Order: sequence, then structure tokens, then C-alpha cells
Amino acid sequence: MSRVLGPLRQVLRFSGRARRREFWTFAALHFLLLCVMMGVDLWRGGFFSQDVDLDRTPGSGAWSLWNAYYLVTLPIAFAVATRRLHDSGRTGWWVWLVAGPQALGVLLSVLLWLTYEPGSELPGWWTASVLAIGLGFLLGLVLLAAMMCLSGTVGPNRYGPDPRGRAAASKPDEVWGDLR
Repeated sequence: MSRVLGPLRQVLRFSGRARRREFWTFAALHFLLLCVMMGVDLWRGGFFSQDVDLDRTPGSGAWSLWNAYYLVTLPIAFAVATRRLHDSGRTGWWVWLVAGPQALGVLLSVLLWLTYEPGSELPGWWTASVLAIGLGFLLGLVLLAAMMCLSGTVGPNRYGPDPRGRAAASKPDEVWGDLR
């Protein structure tokens, strides 16, 4: 339980380091809850149903349950991802590989929401934009996920002490052991 609640106790702490277990436990729970909320929205005819128009009212597709959950938990996810990157000696700015396309998608969605007239067709730029942003997001997600799988640096690094409590090896024999 502490693996799940650990990131919640450090809600907006972007400094320090996070172990792989902390990050992946949080990511799995976050993904599971997002899927449940999307399912609830589908069940009640929310964001993904065919008959939703962008009527700018709460309860319509633009204000779905999973969108609200996602916006509330986004800073927590950014913080735990940043701490995970710190554990492998990387800067937290790498999170923007995924956050950049998401932010651009939100901006384009707001632009569509402000310019869309109910009953009219979607503008021509919408499909190409969604495809380009989606491809950028997926590529960034794969690269970032690969970084999150890497082992953390042994011992303290510039972002803080090793969360596993390991000390850095000081002699070559401690690093290589019997491999020579």
C-alpha cells in the first residue's frame, strides 16, 4: 500500500529520486483508474459516444469524468516521473517528450471548442493535427517509457541520495567484482 500512497505523500515534490517500483506502481494504478473513468463515461454516453456535440455545457463530452480526473492527477504524475528520471541521473525536462504533444492537443482542442459551430463539419486541419500530435505523443511515450525502465544510479547523484540506500562503489573491485 505504501507503494501506491508514496507518490501521493510527495504530491508536488519534483526534487529527489523515485525507484522504478514506485513509478510503475503509480503508473499502473493511474492507468487503471483512467480506464475505469473512461468506461463510466462511455456507459453514461460521455465523451466517446457518437451523439455528443461540443455544446459547451458541463456534463457534455468536453467535461467528462476522466478529463477531470486526468487534470487533477497530472501534476502528481509529472512529479513522480521527474523523480524517476532523476534516479537515473536525467533531468525532469524529458517529461516534455510526452507532455508537449499533450499540451499542444489541449490547445488545439480549445481552439476547436471556441470556433466550432454545432451542426457543422470539423475543420480540415483537425484530422491532420490529431494524427501528427498522436504520433508525436506515441514516439515520446515509447522513449520515455524506455528511460523509466533503466536502473537508477548507484549511490547519491546530483538529485539526491539513492532511494535504495546503496552506497557508490569506491574501488574498482567493488564495481567489477569477479567479472575481471
